[in-house]
Amino acid sequence: MQMVSWQDAVLSVGGFAIFANGTDYQYKLPFTFQSMGKLSRIDRRLLCCDKTICSCLNKQGAMAPAHMDMIDQDTGEQVRYQREKPRCCGLIKPRMLVYHNGQKQGSLAKTTRIFNRCHTCMEDLRNQEIQVLSLHDENGELVGNTVRPGAGCCLTMYPSLPMRCMPIRIAGSNAGAFVCVACTMEAWPSPDRCTGMPFPFHVLNGQVGWGCIPHGCLSCDPICCQSCVRGPKPFYRAVGFPLVCFCCPLKTCCISCPMISLKRSELPITSTFRYEDMDIKFPNREERGRVQFQFRGNSPSAYTHDASNPFNAVMSLPGGQKVGILASAIMMARSHSFGLPEPLLEGVPVTGQGPDFDGWVTSFNTKEILALEACLDEHNLVVQDCQLNDTSLKGYTLFKIGYSTKGGNIGIFSWGGTEVRKPVSVMNKVETSSIIANGKKNVDAITWKLCFYMMDPEQEILTRRTGGVDKTFKDWHITSGLQEVSLECTCVRVCKFPFSCTRHESKLCQAGLGKTVFKQMVVGHFSYQNHCLNMFKQ
Repeated sequence: MQMVSWQDAVLSVGGFAIFANGTDYQYKLPFTFQSMGKLSRIDRRLLCCDKTICSCLNKQGAMAPAHMDMIDQDTGEQVRYQREKPRCCGLIKPRMLVYHNGQKQGSLAKTTRIFNRCHTCMEDLRNQEIQVLSLHDENGELVGNTVRPGAGCCLTMYPSLPMRCMPIRIAGSNAGAFVCVACTMEAWPSPDRCTGMPFPFHVLNGQVGWGCIPHGCLSCDPICCQSCVRGPKPFYRAVGFPLVCFCCPLKTCCISCPMISLKRSELPITSTFRYEDMDIKFPNREERGRVQFQFRGNSPSAYTHDASNPFNAVMSLPGGQKVGILASAIMMARSHSFGLPEPLLEGVPVTGQGPDFDGWVTSFNTKEILALEACLDEHNLVVQDCQLNDTSLKGYTLFKIGYSTKGGNIGIFSWGGTEVRKPVSVMNKVETSSIIANGKKNVDAITWKLCFYMMDPEQEILTRRTGGVDKTFKDWHITSGLQEVSLECTCVRVCKFPFSCTRHESKLCQAGLGKTVFKQMVVGHFSYQNHCLNMFKQ
C-alpha cells in the first residue's frame, strides 16, 4: 500500500487519533490477546522453556508495550510509533521509531553527540541556533531537525545617555544629580544546581550551584561553564550607574494639577489557551515546516484534563512525504507517555511559546517594550512578530500594563529611586503609549509587567445576545466586551524639571471604592478579526 503525502496532520490527543490528508488513523488496541512468556516472544518453540527452566522470568507480569498503533479502519493502512530504550548508560538518548505498514520509515531522537553539553554551552554563548531534535530516515541519514535560539552570555554591559535628574546617596547623605552619561551592568547566570551528589554530600543537591566547577564526568557528558549562559532571571543589575553627572538641587520641581475623568477597564479575563511552536528545518537550517502544540486550561469547564499535556497538536509541512510522517512522531512523543512516567519529549526546548494561562509576561528590557509598541494596532492587538522575554505575542491582545523601578547601589554609593506603577487596564494604543512613555524615561532597573489574552478565532458559542436560543439556554461563558466604568480623580503631572513634559497620572481616589459603577457593551473593540496565529485553519 502506497504511503500518502503527509503534508498536513492534526492529532486529537484526547481522542487518540491522527487525521492526515483525508485519512483518519485511530489508536488500535486488540479486543483480546494471549499472554506469552518472554522467550516465547522470541521463538514459539521456546514455550517449554518458559514453562519449566525460565518460569521465574515471567512472574513479574507482562510489561506495558512501548508503542502505539494507529490504523485506518476503512483501508487498513497502519502507522506504528515505537519507543526504544536508551543505550550506553543513557549517553545515547531513546529514539522514537516510525513504521508505515510494517516498514521502517526512520526515527526521531534527541541530539546525541560527544561532549553534547559542552558543544551546547559554546553555541549558547555565541548566540547560535542549537539543534534539539533530529529526524533520520531508514538509512540513518539526517532529513530534518528542530532548533532553538541561543541564549547568549550571562554578562552584559553598555553605556547610555539618560540626560535626566536622579536622586543619589553617598554614605547616607542625600543629593541630586543631572546624569549625562551612565553605564549598565547586568548578570543573568543560568541555574546549574548540584544533583546526584552521594552521601554525605547529598544535602547539597538542589541547594547550591556548580559554578564553573567541571561536573557530569560519570555520565560521559561533562560540562564546566553552564552558569556563564544567560538564564531566565537576573542575579545582579546595576542599571544607569552615573559616569558623568552634575549637581542638580531642583531635581523634584514639577507642575501638577488634579483632574476628574471616566476610567474604563476590562472585567477580569480568564484565559484557557496557550501554545508552543517547534520549527522543522532542513539539515542546512532552511525553514521547512512547523509543529504547534495547543494547550487548554480547565477553568471553567465541565471537562477536565491534565493542562500540562497538549490538547491538540498540529503539523504543517509542505512537501510532506517521509519527513512528514517522521515529524508526526514529534506530536506523539510530546503528547503520550509510551510507558514512561511522562511524555518522551516533556520539557524539550521549543522555538517559541505564547503566554501562560494567566496571561502575564515579565520583561526587564525597555527595548523589547518599545518593539512591542511598534507592533500594536489601534486596539492593542499584536499584528507582527514580537517577543518579550522569549514569549511570542503575535495574535495576542494587550489589556494590562505596568512597571516598577528600583535604584542601584555599589558599596556606599546608591542612585535612582523606587517607583511602582501597578498594572492598569488599557483599552487602546494611545493609553498604552502614554504608560510606556513614562516608563522609558527611567534609567533605573525597570521591570515591566504586561497581561495578554487571545481573542477566540473559532466559531462562538451561541448566547442570548448572538442567537435565538431557548429560554432555558444559559450563558455560562461571557466572552463579549464587558467593561467597568468608574469616576476617578487623578493628579496629572504636566512638567518636570529640567525639560520633561511627559504626562504622568497618579490616582487619588475612585468613585465606588473601585467597584463597578455601570457596565457598557463595547462591541467595536472585539469586532477586530484575528488572523495572526490561527495559521492551520486559514
